[in-house]
This record gives sequence, structure tokens and C-alpha cells, in this order.
Amino acid sequence: MQCDLVTTGDASSEVRLSGRITSDAVAEKADRLRQLLGDRAHAGMLLVDLSGTSFLDSSGIGWLLDQHRKCTKAGGLLILHSIPPMVSRVLQLMNLQQVFRIAADAGSARAMTGAA
Repeated sequence: MQCDLVTTGDASSEVRLSGRITSDAVAEKADRLRQLLGDRAHAGMLLVDLSGTSFLDSSGIGWLLDQHRKCTKAGGLLILHSIPPMVSRVLQLMNLQQVFRIAADAGSARAMTGAA
């Protein structure tokens, strides 16, 4: 799993995840968001671009759920967007569209934050 900063601002930040989000990747990059964004990593609007993600296993789902929980606890909001079909099917099978805010693309995700 690769995790890269796309943009950051006062109220929102966007990161791009790519590759395979698996148990090995999660163990290696577990605190990558905090490294990229500092202490405010979860306090604002966090947009997560999944367009480059090729695979998501249960550990990857757990990591995303943990990031969602941290955002909620800190008063922030996590929005997933640009989800490839295979990853989208996994999220649907797990009924996680009921948990995550999901947008079709970056523009739609920004619109959900009120910062279109």
C-alpha cells in the first residue's frame, strides 16, 4: 500500500491510497496518515482517493474502519472516493456503504465537505 498526500488545507486533506491494502501493508504503514498530516490528521475532512487501489483484504477494511473511527472521535469526517469496481464490490458485500461516506470522484467528495 502506498499512501501519498494529494492536498492539504485548513479544513480538509486528501490522500491517495494505491496498491494492495493487505495485512502486510497495513502493518507497515499503519501510522502513515499521522506522518503525512501531523496531529490534525483526523480532526478535519479527510478525503481518501482509492482510485489506485487494486486489492482490499479484511485487514485493509479494518484499517479503513479504524481511520473512520479516529475521524469521528476527533470531530472529523472521512470520505472515500474514486473506488475501483473490485474494491467497491468488497465494500458492498460487507455492507460498508452504510458506514463510510462514499463519493464517485474527488469533486463529489469535495462537494460533500461543502468546499466544492
